[in-house]
This record gives sequence, C-alpha cells and structure tokens, in this order.
Amino acid sequence: MLYQIHIPVLLSLMASASAYWIQFNAESRCASKETLRSWSGSTSRGCQARFPRKASSAFVTNTGTSDDNTVVVFYSSQDCNPENAIARVESGCVGIESENLEIKYQSFNVIRTFDSARITPISKNEFGYQHGGIKLYKGVEYRWLKQLDGSFRGVFPEEWDDAILKQRKVPTSVS
Repeated sequence: MLYQIHIPVLLSLMASASAYWIQFNAESRCASKETLRSWSGSTSRGCQARFPRKASSAFVTNTGTSDDNTVVVFYSSQDCNPENAIARVESGCVGIESENLEIKYQSFNVIRTFDSARITPISKNEFGYQHGGIKLYKGVEYRWLKQLDGSFRGVFPEEWDDAILKQRKVPTSVS
C-alpha cells in the first residue's frame, strides 16, 4: 500500500524536473529501430559530453514541462561552446553527425533562449536545412538562408526577397 502512494508521487516529481527526453539513433533521420541511448533533463543538467556509441541523429521530445524559452543545442566541441553549435531543436528529429560534411556532435545541453521579435534562429547544421527550404522553429515558419560561413539563418517568408537582395549586396531601392 505504501508503494502505491509513493511511486506516483515520485514519478510526478521526476516528470516535473525533466523538460526534454532525447533518444540517440545510429541512423540518420531517426530511422533506427534501436535507440543507442536515452537522456532526460533540463537546463539544470548543464553541458553533456558525447556518449561513447556513435549516433547520427537524435529524436528530441519536449515533455511539456519546459517553458517556451528552452531548446536543446548540439555542438561540435566538447565544451558546449555556442560558436560550435551544429543543431538547435525544441522537438522532433535532428541530424547530429554527417561524415560527408565532417560534422560530429561532441556535446549538447538544454539552454534558455531569450529570443526577441527580430532575432531569427541560426544553425550550422547543413544536412538539416537547405537554402530556401521552409521549416518550423518554435511554431514559427521560416525560410532558411544559407550564409557565407555555411550556417543557415531563419528568415520570415514575407521578408525573403529583401534578405536575398541584402545578402547579395543588391540595393533594394532604385534612385
């Protein structure tokens, strides 16, 4: 009887403490039937080093206990250096390694983001995006603009033409 009371309480406490559940897969696009490893946690867990077994993709599930200002970020460095971010995802499947593009994740963490209305997402994950492709980020639709450094920046679809002209240094007004 005592176990019947404490187990649901314990499970509810665990659920409220974890914001994300990540399943690492050996195959790209989360196609593997076998999960290499699972991880659950929130911002309080800090930077997590790469797991020993090679994973090509990760399926990220927002357990519903995170707020709108957290995302999971994968890095190509072991210290979760923001300059080495290769993927940023709130939920869904994300590619985290590609031998062709020489991208390998080395660490990940759950971070707080404080997006302003004019800051759009940026990703260096070339195999996760394509130039001009449309993809949702935090429930908002963006077209992905490939930048000179190889990263992709989310552009609001209604601002797409202006962003392309600006990147190519074409004047937007004719005098």
